[in-house]
Amino acid sequence: MIHEEQDEEISIFDYLSILWKRKWLILIPTLVLAAAAGIVGFVITPVWEVDAIIQPGFYLFSDNAGQYRETPVSEPFRMAVQISQQSFNRLIASELKLDERRFPELFAENIKNTYFIRTWLRVTDIDRGTKILISLLQHLKAEFDGKLDMEVKRLETQIFEQENTIKDKRAEIVLLEIQKTKSLAQIASEETIIKISEERRQNISVEMASAKTRTDALEEQLKKAIETQQKGSDAISLGLLLYSSQIQSNIQYYNLLDEKMNAEKVLQENSRLKIKSTTEDSKENDAHIGILKNEIDNIGNAIKLILERKARIKYAEVIKDPSVSDHPMAPRKAMYILWGGLIGLSVFSLAALFLERRDKYRSRS
Repeated sequence: MIHEEQDEEISIFDYLSILWKRKWLILIPTLVLAAAAGIVGFVITPVWEVDAIIQPGFYLFSDNAGQYRETPVSEPFRMAVQISQQSFNRLIASELKLDERRFPELFAENIKNTYFIRTWLRVTDIDRGTKILISLLQHLKAEFDGKLDMEVKRLETQIFEQENTIKDKRAEIVLLEIQKTKSLAQIASEETIIKISEERRQNISVEMASAKTRTDALEEQLKKAIETQQKGSDAISLGLLLYSSQIQSNIQYYNLLDEKMNAEKVLQENSRLKIKSTTEDSKENDAHIGILKNEIDNIGNAIKLILERKARIKYAEVIKDPSVSDHPMAPRKAMYILWGGLIGLSVFSLAALFLERRDKYRSRS
């Protein structure tokens, strides 16, 4: 076991000795290859990265709990996927009159924990790449803002409908107020009728009392006349007839006054019933007016909420205009030189070992 480890150590040192022995065979070609790779890196046309960042617009969206929260008009992740799937290539190529077959590949991502969409491409022609990104941003902004414009129109339609509803309810309140005014006037008229009727009743009551007094006086005189006639006086008969006739006239007059009194009672009762009915109608109108005013207040609050939602709409914003990377993304000259050196070192080291093995084989032969 110890001899094997010694043999292994000796073999490793042998390899290192061989490499050192043929160092110039390894180093010079390696340097030449690294230099050649560096020259290739300088000769190849550099590839630049042009990128931009856009943020979709926002609007207030009501969730299941009825709470409004700020929501992007388009899901940034889905839009980034759509861009990466080259969905806008044909549109941009047609607009800029570019060959779609040579159109550079567009990339996009939703920046983590943000609503930002970063999009980029790699081109050798910076001006061409910048124009492509500008066109893409314009189409994205137009799409986002178009959806928000539709939301604004929808909110404005809601406001218009709510305002018309308020106008209708206010017109209904005006009609109810007019009806209430008429009801108050009717109540005042019926109260005046009752007052006049009450005055007539008092007059009729006085007249009835007077008629009754006259009738009682005539009846008293008639009794005396009858008593006198019973004592044998014939001249009294005509007086009895006159007293009896006057009594009947007074009774008829009294009955007529009583009928008028009853008619006034009926008139007053009808007026009171009308006042009661009109008062109830007026109270119902007042209650209806109160309900309409509450509904108008509620609609007014709804309009304020809609106006707030409209005011808080944020249109799409370009966070970062198309800009070019500070350094070319390719070729990376240092990497070319490094890989050239590593490949040269590996290849020529193997070549040195191969030559050494060949020389030993020949010497043994």
